[in-house]
Amino acid sequence: MRLPLLIAVLASLALAGAALAAGSAKLSFSPNTAGAGSVATVNATPPDGSKNPSSVALKVVKGLKYDGRAVPGRCSDAQAKQNSCPAGSRAGGGRIDVTATPGGPVTVNVALFLGPKRQPGDLVGLVAIATVQGTGQKGHAFGRVRPIDEGKLGVETRFDNLNDALKPPAGFKVHVDHLKLSLGKHRQVNGKRVDLLKNPKTCDGGWAFRAVVRYPDGTGKTFPGSASCKPGG
Repeated sequence: MRLPLLIAVLASLALAGAALAAGSAKLSFSPNTAGAGSVATVNATPPDGSKNPSSVALKVVKGLKYDGRAVPGRCSDAQAKQNSCPAGSRAGGGRIDVTATPGGPVTVNVALFLGPKRQPGDLVGLVAIATVQGTGQKGHAFGRVRPIDEGKLGVETRFDNLNDALKPPAGFKVHVDHLKLSLGKHRQVNGKRVDLLKNPKTCDGGWAFRAVVRYPDGTGKTFPGSASCKPGG
């Protein structure tokens, strides 16, 4: 695979947001018991990925807790730019299946790492490193997790400036066929279990979330959803 096609494939990270906003995505937590440490997973199959977002955000229900101590390491900006984050900073990952034109079907493996907080007040910073299966070529994007106060929603995970960082070259198009990405990890700290994600303490039939996509022309889309949950013991 030549470099221009690799760049086009990396744009699939941006188009992942379009997949989420297309309304064909499911957000789930495992386990989905109130108050439990969990792993969050987005599983989506978009009907259309022809428009490249400039930013994507996933806003989730208040009460979801992040604890960065669950991941002992951090991926520095310098390491991220070399597409080589330390194993101790890994917090999740998955894969994105795309169709590149020209190029055909391509599988992109995505690893998610914790990095420095991007702005004051953030909960954690994120680094996504994409690796093209079969060639090993890589690219990266930076994200952030921050607290918000928007009705029932209290935490936002977002990636900005995607149209600049992951812009396909002229003549190339990328369509996301399917994606599955997970985030979550735990470890023992001073003899106690610490979870990167801990579910809200209550379950009222479902945990609200909202996908928000913005485009370079100033337009955007917002789509609400609900993740299933069950009360704690």
